[in-house]
Amino acid sequence: MPPGDNPAYRMTVFGSGYGLLTFHADDTAETIRIFDITWIG
Repeated sequence: MPPGDNPAYRMTVFGSGYGLLTFHADDTAETIRIFDITWIG
């Protein structure tokens, strides 16, 4: 995510670089909300 944005919004790459996951992590409630899952291949 761009610098300066809310650090609770996170992005990760998975599947040898073919997948992208965007999510919001709420540490207090111990939950995550997934916004996007993208798979190229």
